[in-house]
Amino acid sequence: MRPWQWLFILVVCASASADHVSVSVSLSDGSLLRGQLLLARVPLETSYARLALEPALLEAIEFDHQEGTALVLLQNGDRLRGKLPIAEVKLHTSFGEITLPCALIKRMVVERQRLMADLVLYYSFDHQHEKDVRNEAGNLCHGTYNRARWVPKGKVGGGVYFPGMGAHVLIPNQGQLDFGREDFSYAFWFNAESTGSRQQLAWHHFNPEIQIEPDGAINAYFAHPSCGAFSSKTRVTSGQWYHVVVTREKGTGVLYLNGRREATIDAAQCDCSSPNPWLLGTDERMGEHFVGLLDEFAIWRRALSETEVENLFNVGRPVGQPTAR
Repeated sequence: MRPWQWLFILVVCASASADHVSVSVSLSDGSLLRGQLLLARVPLETSYARLALEPALLEAIEFDHQEGTALVLLQNGDRLRGKLPIAEVKLHTSFGEITLPCALIKRMVVERQRLMADLVLYYSFDHQHEKDVRNEAGNLCHGTYNRARWVPKGKVGGGVYFPGMGAHVLIPNQGQLDFGREDFSYAFWFNAESTGSRQQLAWHHFNPEIQIEPDGAINAYFAHPSCGAFSSKTRVTSGQWYHVVVTREKGTGVLYLNGRREATIDAAQCDCSSPNPWLLGTDERMGEHFVGLLDEFAIWRRALSETEVENLFNVGRPVGQPTAR
């Protein structure tokens, strides 16, 4: 083994805690696999340099097994050709960790930036504002604090604390937040101070809504009255952070908790539209108030894939979004 390859192995070991990126891998037999690339650096030996590239910089890798080389495409438009001094790559997939020989791979595409596609609302809660919450995905749907308050430590960066008694974040309704019977997704982190009562997490006049039940189950609706209602099998406890995602794709609703599928429901006939604003932390009557922390609230006008949900949970926020505004 060459000395620089020993150095590369040391870099991988030292960087094992780095965020992993989501990739799709096309194999020579026609198979397509999606998962997280368990590799902190991608080594590349070109005619002029030996490189160790961060996966987040990549757009794709195309393998030319006949020539024994690979074409590496970077997000900034650079194209690098050289040899990859590795024999296999590891992926964490929805069915476990697998090892793929490079000789079987035709193309690998980084999908990390795909989480930004059709993202219409994103509140990172990273920055202190007295009254308003900025939508970092666009110029519409900026929110307003109502007795809820910004705190410097949420799940990722800052967060918002709800003391109960009707405290909430109000999101003015816009057409892009009315989904009808179309596909959509929403996601956020929460940490409840206590359980034992019904607590509203997000509410759009029932269309949709999501709440913590007295027994700790997460219960979600797609539309009133109780259209597409389903609950998590997992019971949440106080003082713990949980990541929840709800998606609807071609009429099928899916509830995820901490990156894992919890329940599915037929929601094809549920009309997820309302002229009312969205509320975080309470319902319209402000009787089912939430006490605790909430962070990283996001809405997409499409259904996230299972791999994207897992990647979102592991990274903590929509990848590629700015942390400052």
